[in-house]
Formats: sequence, structure tokens, C-alpha cells
Amino acid sequence: MGKPVEKKDYEKRYQSARWDIMLLIALTVINLGVMLFGDNVRYVSSAAIPLALVALGKIMCGKMDNEFYVGKFAGIEFLDDGFLFGMIAVAVLIIGVYVLLWFLSKNHVVPLIIAGSLIIIDTISMPFIYTTFAVDLIFDYAIHVLMVIMIAMGVHAGFRLKKIKADEEAFLASVSTHRNQFANRR
Repeated sequence: MGKPVEKKDYEKRYQSARWDIMLLIALTVINLGVMLFGDNVRYVSSAAIPLALVALGKIMCGKMDNEFYVGKFAGIEFLDDGFLFGMIAVAVLIIGVYVLLWFLSKNHVVPLIIAGSLIIIDTISMPFIYTTFAVDLIFDYAIHVLMVIMIAMGVHAGFRLKKIKADEEAFLASVSTHRNQFANRR
């Protein structure tokens, strides 16, 4: 029979889930920076929706390499740069929501649930965003699925920690009550 899971193990699982969200945030910010200030390369394991919005903004505003606009994108009428800035603002807003949820999840489980739900939505959207198959996408899907599993384990740990804390408080209240009753008998 395995040994029971201790409070510190649940705390580690919960914190690990929180840091998985921070890793997603950091990789997304790095990818956005590379996309905006470097080349049009996407690196693995970041949120797909913010990157897709910025990519759409770059495509529609003519900010991609000239070779990109040959073929199916030939003759596209470009929009003003305001569209790109709007897409960047929405991407930053999405990242900001993840950051807010990360901060709020320090003391509450629900923000972790919401962040996990957003990552699930992001994962489900990936086949619609990345319509051509690439081997690195398999790794990206695997990382997203693993992240969802880790967050689910973190949510479970968060609820277990709440129960453990409530049980500890009830025990301490019981001990205090018994101590007071014993002291009153003297």
C-alpha cells in the first residue's frame, strides 16, 4: 500500500500548476516579441490565440515578408496599421488575463480552474489556427495536454488543501474547547 499524500505534496502540486501557467505566459511573451521584432518563427508551447491574432494583424497590414504574399495571399488589400495595433492590444489583454489569474490563484482555486479552461479553449483552437501540419505541432499539443493535466492535478490539490485546512481548524477549535472545559472544572 502506498503512503498517504501529505499536505506538503498537495502544496507542491498546487504551486507546480500555478508555475505551469507562468511558463505559458513567459513563452507566449517571448514568442510575441520574436514575432513582432524578429522573424516570423513561432517557438513551441505558448498560447496559440494571442499569437494567431498578432499574425493575423501582420498579414492583414502587409508586415510579413514579401514571399508570404505570393500564392493564396497574392493581391490582398492591406489594412491600416491600426488593425495590427488592435490585434496586439487584444493579445496583450489575453496575456494580462492569464497574469491576473496567476496572481489570484495564489489564494484561491477558482482562478486556476478558469486558467485551465482558457488553456483548454486555446488547445481546441489550435487545429483551426495552425491549418498546415508540422511535426513541432505534435510537441505543442502534447505540452498543452500535459499542462491541462498538471493544472487539473493542481486544482484537485487546491481543494484537498482547503479540506485539510478546514479539518486542522476544526481540530484546533475542538482542542481549544476541551482545554477551556478542563480549565473550568478546576
